[in-house]
Amino acid sequence: GVVAQVGEGTDWQEELFGQGAQQKYFLSVAGGTEDVTYSASGGYLATTGIMPNIDYEKFTARFNIDFKASERLRFTSSMSYASDVTNSMNETFGFDYGTIQAIALPPMLSPRDEFGDYPPIIYNTFETGTPSRYFNSFAALDREIRERLGNYLQFNFGAELKLTDWL
Repeated sequence: GVVAQVGEGTDWQEELFGQGAQQKYFLSVAGGTEDVTYSASGGYLATTGIMPNIDYEKFTARFNIDFKASERLRFTSSMSYASDVTNSMNETFGFDYGTIQAIALPPMLSPRDEFGDYPPIIYNTFETGTPSRYFNSFAALDREIRERLGNYLQFNFGAELKLTDWL
């Protein structure tokens, strides 16, 4: 019957979604004297998405220093840096290969072709007449991942002048 024709079928949600993971690390140090104080911190974040090849990674660093030049004058400065890498699904052929597309596929279809590859379009050959076509999210996840890189650097400098004791 039908099971012999289509096999066990595809559980699209189980096929598409896995288990994500997240790692976070943070380190900071601070110190100084009565006239000079400093602090430095750094962080790392890595997230593995619940879909294949989707992830995010971020590095951060910050350094602050305050210098008391006199009872009425203080200087401050800070520097912060962040770098991130995002791997996400791209929009391909003008279509969004999102999760809705994948879980809407009939269970009798497979994300792979007879060669074991992910074709960009899956045809429902079990239909009579012109077969329906579906965009294959797995093809996009396999070869259409967009890597976005970001690097951010910021410097701040300031001075505080106390003009009178009563201000």
